Amino acid sequence: MIYKENWYLEKVSDLYDNFHSSLRGLNDYDVHKNRKNFGVNVLNKKKTENFLHTFISQFKSYFIVTLLIASLIVISLGEYLDGLIIFSIIIVNSIIGAVQEGKAKKTLMALQDAVTSYSTVIRDEKTIVIKDIEVVAGDILVLKDGDLVPADARLIETNSFLVNQSVLTGESVSVAKKNVDISSKNLPIVDQVNMVFKGTYVVSGLAYAIVVSVGPDTIIGNIAEKLETLHTDVPLQNNIKNLSKIIILSVLALSFVIFLVGIFNGQEVVNMFLTVVALSVAAIPESLPVVVTLVLVAGVFRMSKKNVLVKRLQAVEALGQASILALDKTGTITSNEMQVTKVFANDKLFDVTGSGYEPVGEIFLDNSKVIVEEKKSLDLIAKISALTSIASIEFDEEKKVWKHIMGDPTEAALKVFAEKLGFNKNELEREYKNIFEIPFNFHNKYHATVNRQEDEKTFFVSGSPEKIIGASNTVYKNGEVVTLSVAEQERIKKYMQGMAENGQRVIACAVNFNVENNYSEIEKNGLKDLTFVGLLGVQDAIRPEVKDAVKRAQQAGIKIVMITGDYETTAVSIATEVGIFCEGDSTLSGIEIDKISEVELLEKVKNTAVFFRVSPQHKLKIIEAYKKNGEIIAMTGDGINDALSLTDADLGIAMGKKGTEVAREASDIVLVDDNFDNVTSAVEEGRNMYSTIRKSILYLLSTNMGEMMVIVFAVFLVLPLPLLASQIIWLNMVTDTFLVAALALEPKNRKLVFRRPEKPSKWIVDRLMVIRILSTGILMTIGTLVLFINFLPDGLEKAWTISLTTLTVFQWFNLFNIRSKYESIFSKRSFNNKYLLLGLILAIVLHFLAIYHPFMQTVLHTTALNIVEWSLILVVSVSIVVFEEIRKFFFRPKYI
Repeated sequence: MIYKENWYLEKVSDLYDNFHSSLRGLNDYDVHKNRKNFGVNVLNKKKTENFLHTFISQFKSYFIVTLLIASLIVISLGEYLDGLIIFSIIIVNSIIGAVQEGKAKKTLMALQDAVTSYSTVIRDEKTIVIKDIEVVAGDILVLKDGDLVPADARLIETNSFLVNQSVLTGESVSVAKKNVDISSKNLPIVDQVNMVFKGTYVVSGLAYAIVVSVGPDTIIGNIAEKLETLHTDVPLQNNIKNLSKIIILSVLALSFVIFLVGIFNGQEVVNMFLTVVALSVAAIPESLPVVVTLVLVAGVFRMSKKNVLVKRLQAVEALGQASILALDKTGTITSNEMQVTKVFANDKLFDVTGSGYEPVGEIFLDNSKVIVEEKKSLDLIAKISALTSIASIEFDEEKKVWKHIMGDPTEAALKVFAEKLGFNKNELEREYKNIFEIPFNFHNKYHATVNRQEDEKTFFVSGSPEKIIGASNTVYKNGEVVTLSVAEQERIKKYMQGMAENGQRVIACAVNFNVENNYSEIEKNGLKDLTFVGLLGVQDAIRPEVKDAVKRAQQAGIKIVMITGDYETTAVSIATEVGIFCEGDSTLSGIEIDKISEVELLEKVKNTAVFFRVSPQHKLKIIEAYKKNGEIIAMTGDGINDALSLTDADLGIAMGKKGTEVAREASDIVLVDDNFDNVTSAVEEGRNMYSTIRKSILYLLSTNMGEMMVIVFAVFLVLPLPLLASQIIWLNMVTDTFLVAALALEPKNRKLVFRRPEKPSKWIVDRLMVIRILSTGILMTIGTLVLFINFLPDGLEKAWTISLTTLTVFQWFNLFNIRSKYESIFSKRSFNNKYLLLGLILAIVLHFLAIYHPFMQTVLHTTALNIVEWSLILVVSVSIVVFEEIRKFFFRPKYI
């Protein structure tokens, strides 16, 4: 047996022989043999870079390249020790960066491996559910609505089978697939109608298929191998890269001007080269890449502890900036454990008890338990429920609960309801053989089967009440078929409306006892001549955590809207209960969206809290409208119909447990435990991560601005260089690194989540940050130069030590200023970061080492300071605190 690329040309019988398979499925021996011969169903993961490769990649940074050039210039000028120091610090920084980057990659890979997907296969004549990675060549797949295709497979049997292949072709239009033995060699393989491919998903219909390729041998596996060498920067990285370019270009321009000014003032060329090197080193925030990586890793790890899987790092930005949260009702607001709670049949409204998907419950009529004889009046609606359901439920031995594992949750509820009345689908189909089926899809809105009992054929259908009632001309009452009068129709609609107003999804059931032989044309010609049997009220329980989570999100300044396919009364009932819909809010239907212009839609979404009876296409229009209004929108979803909107939203959030694989693949974030409350926690985490990155950038740029301005003004004032390149490197790479790393581990600011999200800046640095950078830089420059000039008569080493220490102490104080835009450093929060205090202590120890240890004095050209000199430095440096406290006092917003 060998792998081929043209399985679509083979006859199914030949495929059976090739893989030792049949419609009965593989046996255990052949499963093992095929796995050995054809491989496992796992894509070749991108090769993990070793430490050396990651270390070398650090030298692609603009900052590192600039510093390397600076070290070479210094060495070429004969300053070997200074050049060696610069080079050594670059190596240390690159090692730190490589270690942190390695941790980040391992964290993300481990988290993404946590989400498992499943497939339905036939083995040894039994239909079972297995993990996708356990699928082998020769397996017989059972494919239905919402299933992600686990491997490339040749179709054996199909029924109204549509597949979305956009992952391969980019075309969102669904493709009709069917079993044919003859295909065209001239068509690309993805266009072959008798094949389905790994990564695509079933839009509607049913199919059986035999797996022909798994893992890296699949079409998408081959594409994945080609993509391994590609790299795409996330927006945050792009913003930082853009910021880096601005810094580098500004430094080059300023260095050129300073060099010319120095030469014009009679300075020696060598001295000016050293000055330019010092200026370059001063301006570059060398620790920035390490800090950003550290913040992201720490944040993603914290979110994983709350069962929030971040699949894409660009989601961090959207998390912190989301202003609209669009909730899909089913699976997000509700638990997606559908249960039939009401039955209308024979002009009576019955109550059905039970818990979730457990097939145990009682039937009540007017609060009295229904006896066995009375249950017979519900037999027909129970049979319809069983025969038109293709969902699967099973008992989880570990958790001791019944759970829905495959298919539509509503159909699972119908199946459970039928079993409560004693009707098992498998047993029924022995008596009523299924000879034709029209699965539910978003176009026909019903699920129908044709079943044969001896020589009689019966058409069973469940689905949209509008469709079924409209196609019915008779009604089933007390075992007889009678004419459906207008009055009876109104009575049925009244009960239907009552169910909907109570938050129930209404399903109608009907039959045709005399179905024509051309039943295969029903889907094409539409439903007609039906006998109405009854209504089922399906209830989806609201998740207990939703109400509080909605309130928290609204307090965070996020507008919550609900999007659903349900009726307006059902949607508003549930939205009101959880706090999404309030008096004065508006609703908008899918029909209205189709009728109004784009401009009108942009205006209407501003005041709309509930969107009802919407299709996947309507969801896309809603999302685009919010985007055009300048909002950043996060969208939740769990179903196949949510995939497009999850992709189109700024942030797609999928359910991990009960969501379809398609939804999880389309999302940016997965709630592993389906707990909606974690969405608000994730928003809080995202805002804090983004805020911490901005604080780190503010700290690095403000201190670097001070160092750079000290050198620039010294040149213009024709003073000796206040700082040497080696001293600046020590200051930036040793002292700053510990402090800014501690800043990256800031505790979460609980107040941040209660403020309206700020619009993100393209360059990360906003207007207030620029003001703070300049003001800090000016204060540091004035204080440092005043002391430098004052101590010049004592010799350059003393003056250099004074400058170095003054800038260092300025940075110590600035660290506490940076922690909040508006809160005083004397607030309780100023000392709640234990890492910051440890980092500060370490920085102080290292600085004392730099100016008091003989070896370091030689390396850094420093000398010891006395208590008086330290006192002067502290008095001058504290000015930065006084200035910031005054600014915060007068410009503090009311919400602080």
